[in-house]
Order: sequence, then C-alpha cells, then structure tokens
Amino acid sequence: MFGRYPRRDNIGALIDAVPPSINNPSPSIYTDTIADLARSAGYKTGLFGKWHLGTSTYYNGDPSPDFPNGIDIGAFTPALYGFDVFRGVTMENIPLNGSYSDWTRNDGGRYSQSTTYAPEVQLTAFIAWWSQNQNPKFAVVAPNIPHSPYRVPPAQWLPPSYPLPSTQREKFDAMTVA
Repeated sequence: MFGRYPRRDNIGALIDAVPPSINNPSPSIYTDTIADLARSAGYKTGLFGKWHLGTSTYYNGDPSPDFPNGIDIGAFTPALYGFDVFRGVTMENIPLNGSYSDWTRNDGGRYSQSTTYAPEVQLTAFIAWWSQNQNPKFAVVAPNIPHSPYRVPPAQWLPPSYPLPSTQREKFDAMTVA
C-alpha cells in the first residue's frame, strides 16, 4: 500500500487493529498510499477484504461508534489512507477460533456482524462497486483466504466432486481453490 519497506516506518511485526503505540506502530496517515496517488489522478478508489494495516492515531481501542452516524474512527481508517469506498472489510484477520461465516465486518466505518461467508461478502461488494459507471477506478481486493484459521469452504465455492479436505494443508488448498 505504501511502497516502502515496513522497517523504514519502525514496523517489524504484525500490525494489530488496536490503538497505535510504540509496540504497535501503524503507518502515519501522512504517508502516501497507492490509493492516495490514484485519487490524486482522478480515480475512484475502493477496498474490499482485509485491511490489517493498523488504525489511526485517533482510535482509542473502543469499537463502539464515535460519531452520531454510527461510524467508529478505528473502522474509518481506510478512508484516512485514501479509499473512497471500503466494504466487507475486516480490520484484522478472522480470529483463529473464529469463523468465515460469523465475523465482524466493516462497511464505510461501521461495524456489524455478518453470518454470510466472508469471501462472498467481499466479492459481492467489489462486483457491485466495480459495475457502477464511474471511471477511472482503482480497487484493492484482499480476501482473508487462504489464511488461518483453515476451514473447509462452503461446497458451492468448490468445483463439483472436489475431495472433502481433512488436514490443515488440504483445507488451505481448498481455500485457495475457493
């Protein structure tokens, strides 16, 4: 997103969606992103899938809304990095004990729970946005899969007669196919 080596911004580990700190540095909101550059060239920008690049320094760690319109400043972070639209976003990975069919989603800075398969939400949101007559446009589609936790995808996301995965590697492979 930033075109920089993370260590140049003192990032040497996973960035969590908790308030930025010395132990959890998030890239400065003043660091240009590819979305900022696209917007400055007249593109509409969209993000669909996983953000996982931290939150703004304004986030206090409380995921409840900060504004009367239901927007949480932590969930609004992708807009601060140049995205006009962000839908079906997870601010981190799906938790290891979590489910791709019961997850916390972020749509334009508003958190909600979803019981729809996360990749389906993300793909549907991307297709709806992309099909709008707005050109030029630039999108980042960053699905959570294949990523731990490894789960067996819904049957309709796999080719007919795809073998039922049982090992972690087989589940990873099935998520890649999905």
